[in-house]
Amino acid sequence: LHFSGADLAALIREASEVAMTEHILKSLSIENACVYQSHIDRAFSKMIPSVSEADRRRYEEL
Repeated sequence: LHFSGADLAALIREASEVAMTEHILKSLSIENACVYQSHIDRAFSKMIPSVSEADRRRYEEL
């Protein structure tokens, strides 16, 4: 899989939202909220690379 820098930033943003939602639903303090691998895994399962395979190959040929 090939992800751009923007894709990776979106992954971490989504993982932090997953972590915050989990803390809020469990009525936990968000001051101590941490992003764990499980949050990243859940966010990653929703990810689709923004750069197509064809575009990636074309870029590598430059």
